[in-house]
Amino acid sequence: MRSISIISKLTGVTNNVEASEITLSSPSIVELKAERSDIASIVRTNNDMIITLHDGEVITVKNFYAYADQGGNQLVLEDNHGALWWVQDTDSAFHFEHINNIDELMAATGAENHGGAAIWPWVLGGVAVAGGIALAAGGGGGGGGDGDNDNGNSNGGPGNPSPPPPANDVTPPDAPTNLSISADGKTLTGNAEPGSAVTITDSNGQVIGTGTAGNDGSFTIPLTTPQISGEELTAHATDPSGNTGPDGTVIAPNIPLPDAPTLTSVVDDVAPVTGTVPNNSPLAPTNDNTPTLRGTGQAGTTIHIYDNGQEIGTTVVAANGSWSFTPTKALADGSHSFSVTAINAKGESEPSGSYTITIDTVAPEAPELAQLQDNAGKITGVISNSEPTDENQPGIHGKGEPGDKVTIFDNGEQIVQVTVDGNGNWTFTPSQPLTDGPHTITLIQTDAAGNISSTTTSPTFTVDHTPPSVPTDLRVSDDGLHVTGMAEPGSTVTVNDSNGNPLGNGQAGDDGSFSVTITPAQTNGETLEVTATDKAGNTGPEAPVDAPDSTPPDAPVILNADDNVGDLQQPVLSGGITDDTTPTFHGTGVDGDIIKLYNGSTLLGVTTVSGGVWSITPTAALP
Repeated sequence: MRSISIISKLTGVTNNVEASEITLSSPSIVELKAERSDIASIVRTNNDMIITLHDGEVITVKNFYAYADQGGNQLVLEDNHGALWWVQDTDSAFHFEHINNIDELMAATGAENHGGAAIWPWVLGGVAVAGGIALAAGGGGGGGGDGDNDNGNSNGGPGNPSPPPPANDVTPPDAPTNLSISADGKTLTGNAEPGSAVTITDSNGQVIGTGTAGNDGSFTIPLTTPQISGEELTAHATDPSGNTGPDGTVIAPNIPLPDAPTLTSVVDDVAPVTGTVPNNSPLAPTNDNTPTLRGTGQAGTTIHIYDNGQEIGTTVVAANGSWSFTPTKALADGSHSFSVTAINAKGESEPSGSYTITIDTVAPEAPELAQLQDNAGKITGVISNSEPTDENQPGIHGKGEPGDKVTIFDNGEQIVQVTVDGNGNWTFTPSQPLTDGPHTITLIQTDAAGNISSTTTSPTFTVDHTPPSVPTDLRVSDDGLHVTGMAEPGSTVTVNDSNGNPLGNGQAGDDGSFSVTITPAQTNGETLEVTATDKAGNTGPEAPVDAPDSTPPDAPVILNADDNVGDLQQPVLSGGITDDTTPTFHGTGVDGDIIKLYNGSTLLGVTTVSGGVWSITPTAALP
């Protein structure tokens, strides 16, 4: 419970208590140990005042609104620095006014001196009696540096005038002159009879300030309540003999209430998404929980900033009419409706329009990498981290929070940022091929407020988009059942016939050598095609190899011989007679076969079957 002091305005006696409920039995000043920012609300219930603090504590002051005919009751806050704040207009829109001490308020509201010595019995309507003693509320004061004429022993009352008053002085002093009220309405200056006590009263006859004119007659008197609404004040002087002179009057300045300030923007200063946060846009939150508020107002006015109706700080409008404010305490996640008011000496302006933002500082979960898909190579399907792939533009798929951004990195370099769809899915296929070699895909997720998730990392996979070299050193075994040679180590070697039909396959060893068994056996001189396919599915160029030919060809046919000499030139059939010693022989055979023509054991010529026919003319005459 808070410490509360109850100061009687009739006796000046102080009663200190710690309670959540007090009852006033006479006009009093209630002094509560609390900060201005502690006050959440003040509510009037009949004659009782209910004070609710931000920490939830409720203090009830019974009969606070009673005793109005005796000056009423006043509420004062004493903050942690000992400063006193008079809470005014507690039954409407309360505001705070700084006071120097309780005596000042006691005097302004028609009460006894705080120390217990009654001062009001000798003040009636601002006219001093009882031997000319003058009221010195708020510690008195005087002009010209001569206000303390009792050598520091005043205790709030007048000192011994210097010089002593003349005997039988019955001439009142003149009315104070050169009266002027400061621009803030807090101080009144002027001139009066040197050494006289000057009393300032408002239009209701209430004393709102006293002081003593200095040796040069000047005085400066602080007013218990600022006069800033064009009030007419009176000042009169009472000399040391108790003679009171006529009133002088002065009009206080009339300070208008400030215009309502504007709240133009709320700025996010936290990366990665910075800049102005849109007003009233829940789909565009900010991760800055101390955003900068900016606006405009009347130069020199104090701006009070409210968040969801609670004040969070103040700032002063600069000479160019702009202001900015950054909270020193982090704001909670959620919706925040900001508004501002301006305060000058007169009071508080109307509030600005509201500016609503959503704060979100919670990072999203790490995105999910569902799979890396091989879509174009010989080996399609999900890419494994244990086998290389010839897919250098793999499909990358995963899941995340709808609307968030997923940033994809390859070997630490950003390659793209994609948006998660409404179903929580995302997909991406690189437009540029990945280089051959190992690759690690990493992902982060960024929400609309700019919060970044932890990292998701894929297993490392290898891209191999380079086909193996053509197989070399090819040979078909004499029995036509095996093909041997050299190819890329670990590659799969395939043997096809000339029509592309597979005959067999095998794997090249660590040294690149291979031996592939083929079925059926190839023994008729067939041309075979050999290729190598690496583990990534890349297939190299074909290499031809001929099988052995162990089957004799069919016997060729001799059709006739042409007689090209003498009068009778014609074909000569078998058993015929000719006078041509080098007749040309014709026949048929299998294309590509080599034809050898003999006379007995004597070789006459050699040719190759073409188009199913052949012809040979002996180079030497036949006998």
